[in-house]
Amino acid sequence: MNLKKIESEVAPKRLNFVSLSQNDEIKVKYNVEVLNRCQLLTKDVYKLKYEIFKDALKESAKNVIPVKKTRKEAKEKWLNDKCEIIEKIKNGNTNAMYKNIKEITGNRACAISGCIKAKSGEVILKKEKVLKRWTEFINDLFDDIRGVKPPIKKKRRRTKDA
Repeated sequence: MNLKKIESEVAPKRLNFVSLSQNDEIKVKYNVEVLNRCQLLTKDVYKLKYEIFKDALKESAKNVIPVKKTRKEAKEKWLNDKCEIIEKIKNGNTNAMYKNIKEITGNRACAISGCIKAKSGEVILKKEKVLKRWTEFINDLFDDIRGVKPPIKKKRRRTKDA
């Protein structure tokens, strides 16, 4: 039996719209591109004005605005930069080197699962049962089976006057 491979949809590329406000050259190119597309698309009688305008904006944005870097690319660049810094200072400032290494490796906190095992060995997931099991565990841990408890004598403090 052959199974078909389901192809996942490719996520659309995210555009860096911040560059429109920061770069005047891109802003001018984008405005010209939108105007040109609007003029060309107005000849199409069957489309609504909204659709024409929307298509013009999308196409102009794809052609002019640069694509954002993906997270993976940005992280890889950051890691490479940190590695270069570490290599440059490996024989010099060891504190700075270890600081950069710690930034790369990070502090990984343990994940809290919120479940424990019952005495029988089965995993307990419900909050009420987990709390009940913890109570049971603590009672077993501190259960005192010695019988009669020995008396505790309190020492009296001497006062300075005596």
